[in-house]
Amino acid sequence: MDVVLQVGIFVVAVIVYLIFVKKYVKNKGLYSQEGWNYPFKVLLAWFAIKRWKSSLNSLPLSELPHVGQNHGCDGISLKASAPDGSTVFVGIRKICSKEKVAEVSVIVKLSDGTTFKLPQHSETAVSEWVNTAGCWNAGGLKIQELEPQKSLRILFNGVLIRAEDNKSYHVKMNLLWASATSVQRYPEDWNDCLAAKCLALEPLMNEQWPNMLNKCGQGSGSWLQFGAIQGRFQSFDVNGEIHTNEYLRVRGARERMWSLGSKDLRRIVTINVCTRDGTAVQIRGLSYHKNFTQCLYGSVRLPNFLMTSVKSCDLVLSEFCETADEIPKTFTIHVTTSNGRTLKLILRIKDGGTLYTGVPHEQSIIYRTLEVDINGEHGTGILELGYECLDGIIPSNIKPSPALRWLSEDEAGPVGNCVSLECSSAACIHFTGGKAASLALLSSVQKEQGYKVPPGFCITTKALYKHLEVNTSIKDAIFEIEACNKDYDENIFKEKCSKAIELFLTTEVVEDVRKDILSFVRDLRSKYESEELFTPLRFAVRSSGVGEDSEALSAAGQNETVLGCVTDDDVMRGVKKCWASMFAYTSVYYRRQNGQQCFSLGGVVVQALVKSRAAGVLFTSHPPYGDVTRILLTANYGLGESVVSGSVEPDSIVIRRDLDDTLSIQKIDLGSKIQRVVTNSNGVSFENVPESDRKKSCLSEDEILKLAKIAVAQERLWGAGRDIEWAIFGDDIFLLQARPY
Repeated sequence: MDVVLQVGIFVVAVIVYLIFVKKYVKNKGLYSQEGWNYPFKVLLAWFAIKRWKSSLNSLPLSELPHVGQNHGCDGISLKASAPDGSTVFVGIRKICSKEKVAEVSVIVKLSDGTTFKLPQHSETAVSEWVNTAGCWNAGGLKIQELEPQKSLRILFNGVLIRAEDNKSYHVKMNLLWASATSVQRYPEDWNDCLAAKCLALEPLMNEQWPNMLNKCGQGSGSWLQFGAIQGRFQSFDVNGEIHTNEYLRVRGARERMWSLGSKDLRRIVTINVCTRDGTAVQIRGLSYHKNFTQCLYGSVRLPNFLMTSVKSCDLVLSEFCETADEIPKTFTIHVTTSNGRTLKLILRIKDGGTLYTGVPHEQSIIYRTLEVDINGEHGTGILELGYECLDGIIPSNIKPSPALRWLSEDEAGPVGNCVSLECSSAACIHFTGGKAASLALLSSVQKEQGYKVPPGFCITTKALYKHLEVNTSIKDAIFEIEACNKDYDENIFKEKCSKAIELFLTTEVVEDVRKDILSFVRDLRSKYESEELFTPLRFAVRSSGVGEDSEALSAAGQNETVLGCVTDDDVMRGVKKCWASMFAYTSVYYRRQNGQQCFSLGGVVVQALVKSRAAGVLFTSHPPYGDVTRILLTANYGLGESVVSGSVEPDSIVIRRDLDDTLSIQKIDLGSKIQRVVTNSNGVSFENVPESDRKKSCLSEDEILKLAKIAVAQERLWGAGRDIEWAIFGDDIFLLQARPY
């Protein structure tokens, strides 16, 4: 009996030693392999996985960038294809280092095989990161949340390169993503059996298994859905004519991924495929230096819309594309799902390219389009092969974040009834309105940028609020307009608006507000009355609504501008007209249609009126398609009012803008320019333009190119396209407004 006991103890000791203690040697390159004890380890690993998952703290599902993440990366991507070969591969990734950087991928393959990609391809880093409410936004690509986990809007407006001949085109995309499945999360929905098989490959010594698992869930994760993308792709030639016009319908995966950073990641394999019958599969394999040598997980969408996880997969990373030189033409993978379905994937690997991520480079990603058969059903997809990249290259031409931005109320500090446009607090839209805040920002960089902003000041929203608090009849009239929204009747609505306007125009401005306004007017007179470009000195009184000239709402031309004010009374009448115009029918109805409140405060800008020789409007992106390769300039003699109002046919000038911002005049179309607006003793008036001046451009080529350079600089400073009003006196260019386009 003692002998049997001793033999039993010895056998158990040997087994424990072999399974748990004996140092395990990686016997195939960098990959751990199955040993004779593998089945025992799988069982133990299964319990370890269960215990680990029970302690996971899942982040709430979010379509948008995580707030407060200062390490690693955070991104969103959509990869989809169609049986006709159409492929869409778009994504934005935020590198969350001290100096945050945006990486963008845009690759579109059309049904005829034509492929478009970004000009800086294979680099993905495009700019410093800028937060944009409600969306991901960088490099001309915008991914907007419409309904969480259900739909996204994908917009692109910029330049893409046609891969076949390296020719650049202005491209617009307007696509809609719609989900077709529930969400699958990693590591939460990582199949226990598959996870155990991966974990059991690794040596079981000390706390190695728990440490490996904790690294997987520590600040990293992802979630995906399968679905469809559809929408319009358009490219345009150098003349702005439509070159390619295709409606895309593709299916694939949308994925959110984030990580606190892992320098241990050695390589990554991602396979996304979808067949005609609706079957969709994603398989991902990861290999680390100091963690899992082979970590596999995946998801399957079945034709009956059921979303399930991958339970087993015979993909062996050491046998598949270990290097970029070992990519096969065909490859077969067998997958079993958690509900018992078995799938055979036959991959036929086609063409593609390379992307680099990280600053400096951390990974090179080889991507390839795929043709696939899943259990005999034909489909298409995308293969991504990520390899560690240690070349140390830092991407060049990363655009800085916009230099011009509006201030918050806290940043602006306290303000009074009036504030100079050269005062930093004037850049707060809540205090001065959109137009004034933009003018304040334009003023802040005018010396460096080589233009001027007419001197002036803004009557703040606090002044209007004070005026309404004293004159309660006006306030009551505004509330009557608001009340009309409940049971809307256009005639009653117009009547209430007219009543409010009448009260504004016939009520005297509150005395302390009036004193402050006239004090600022006197200062302008004393400083600028003798300057030639303002002689005789006239004022432009311009409304500046809080919601006006913003990224969300333009409101161009909705509110009043009064030109040529001479006396103090002229200025005060202009102020009342501007206040009143914010509650005119057209303005209130515009806000109503755009979901804005009726009771909307606003400022008023008072500026010295430039006695311009020529003036007009400058579009940094050519309308109507927002062509970023062409700048549109419209111009007429005299003040810009004739161009802005559309009362006169101006000259139309198109400037070509190359990828390196080289500018050249593409076309000059002379307008009739029959009349111009000029200043006179009573304010402003129209006068006829001499016949000889009508037959030539009102701008010289030097002036055209100077204005175009300002357009490029303004787009860079604001970080987006702008619609700019300008004027010229002598050799000086004045900017009168810059609103989002």
